[in-house]
Amino acid sequence: MALQPIDADEAGDQIVKQKASREAVKLEFMLSQTQQRQLVGGLGIFFPFVLIASSKLLFGTELQISLSHYYHTGVRDIFVGILFLMGAFLIFYKGYNDVSFDEWMSTAAGVCAIGTALFPTFTSPKATRDELIIGYIHFGFALTFLVILGLFVLIYFRRSFGAVCQEKLRRNKIYTICGWLIFISVACIIVILCLPTHTQVAINEYKPVLFLETIAIVSFGVAWLIKGEWLFTKYLGLLDP
Repeated sequence: MALQPIDADEAGDQIVKQKASREAVKLEFMLSQTQQRQLVGGLGIFFPFVLIASSKLLFGTELQISLSHYYHTGVRDIFVGILFLMGAFLIFYKGYNDVSFDEWMSTAAGVCAIGTALFPTFTSPKATRDELIIGYIHFGFALTFLVILGLFVLIYFRRSFGAVCQEKLRRNKIYTICGWLIFISVACIIVILCLPTHTQVAINEYKPVLFLETIAIVSFGVAWLIKGEWLFTKYLGLLDP
């Protein structure tokens, strides 16, 4: 059986088409990945301010001692909804080159975000045994969520796969600041929660936990917006080349 000659131009065209198809898929993936980062970052930045503003404007609610306490106000659905959205985006987020560790961290953070919403904190020192158990589960999910976010920013976002440019170095400085702000905030929250009850009651007037949680969540949001190549990064010279 005689072999049919292969036209060189036709073969070359097929190779070009295959490369173009792969590049199109890669571009589509990167665009969707960038949009995911922007959505997660935007949710992180606006989350505390939406809760505080909507509860005040719609229900006249005073500042709560923590973001978790807004579950027990009129904006419960907003609190749960944003955490579910953030959790879903994190669970379905895919890192570079299908790195399993990155996907594991993102998925774990997403599960913790949803768990934080499903298990509310307790509001009374006279809470029942069941309420205390649910509250401790809530604290575990919330703490793990913030810790993973800090690790994500400090480890994953600062990683480089090639030559490091000046823009990348500037971005890494911001990632480092955001990451450490998250961890410092978490450490301060733990210290406050370990204080005697009467001391906690005294300082809760100044809402330190709410303030620290806001710093941590906003820092996470800023890092994800920069990683997502949001508009303002162009003006700061932080955009990926």
